[in-house]
Amino acid sequence: MKKLISANVLVGLAGLALLATTSASAQIQRTQGQVISSTPIYESVQVPTQREVCWDEQVRYRERRSATPGLLGGIVGGAVGRQFGGGRGRDALTVVGAIVGASVANDAQRNRHRDFRRVETRCRTANEYYREERITGYRVEYEYNGQVYTTRLDNDPGPVIDLQVSVNPVSR
Repeated sequence: MKKLISANVLVGLAGLALLATTSASAQIQRTQGQVISSTPIYESVQVPTQREVCWDEQVRYRERRSATPGLLGGIVGGAVGRQFGGGRGRDALTVVGAIVGASVANDAQRNRHRDFRRVETRCRTANEYYREERITGYRVEYEYNGQVYTTRLDNDPGPVIDLQVSVNPVSR
């Protein structure tokens, strides 16, 4: 195991030494080139957006019925039924009067039942998409040392472009 680690360390050191000698022989210069043209590169993208969509809608409502008329009808019917008969017959007529009175009041209220219609505004959020052209970069042609080069950049460089030139000796 120790020999394997030592061998890996030696290989790594040798690689670093080779890299150091290579970079020592290369020279990097900064210079500028003359921009010939800078053309925007457009890309069509889909952009999401939300908007509120509203409309008028007719809504139907029903009048709520109350239990009060049925109760009052039952009480009045029971009181009227109590006025007739005697003994057990009076009790029976009281019950019948209460039932008939409640039923008559219920029917009368049902006939007076009303529907309401009202226009209400309803709204919801709608997701929509639209296409948009966006600049995603620039195609730049420039001249350096008598030759024309083309590259793509994120930004428009203006009239000159900064260059980094690497000079390496050629071995014969």
